[in-house]
Amino acid sequence: MKKVIPVLLAMAALSAHATETEIKPTGWTLSGDIGSSSDSKDSGFGFGIGFGYRFTPYVGVEGTFRRLMPLGGAMAYDTKTGKPVSASANLNSKGASVLGLYPFAPSLTAFGRLGYSEVTVDVEAAGYQSIELASKSGAVYGAGLEYRTSQTFSVRAEFQRHAAGKGVNSFLFGGALHF
Repeated sequence: MKKVIPVLLAMAALSAHATETEIKPTGWTLSGDIGSSSDSKDSGFGFGIGFGYRFTPYVGVEGTFRRLMPLGGAMAYDTKTGKPVSASANLNSKGASVLGLYPFAPSLTAFGRLGYSEVTVDVEAAGYQSIELASKSGAVYGAGLEYRTSQTFSVRAEFQRHAAGKGVNSFLFGGALHF
């Protein structure tokens, strides 16, 4: 969080130079992000992609897929031999959200997210088919800031909470293409 605050302040300072005609506040978005996620036992680095539409400068929708983080302690067994094999487990999320947006300036927008997500544990072992080990569904909510660097690109910082199961917190930083 300490690293995110200077970035957000710098984005706010830069927004004073944008003009109203530079930014189209509605339309399609394609986004990507990286970040840190944690639950009650594990934490790790993850990434995500999203696709959305902004109906007005104040309301949008977004669908996302995120690899929230790798999980420790994965073990798989060959069903024919019963011997352990090398495996990895990942915590993933797919979901849809409504975005509430508030433009402070032509290039700086605060946003809140409320939606639904399915969080899954996927196990992969070398030479074997990937399986979904567990799945929980629930609310996803969050808030962030977005800075439009041009008509077609923005950077964003966001906090998200996936409430499924015991919950997963994510701090994300990324960018979006607007078209």
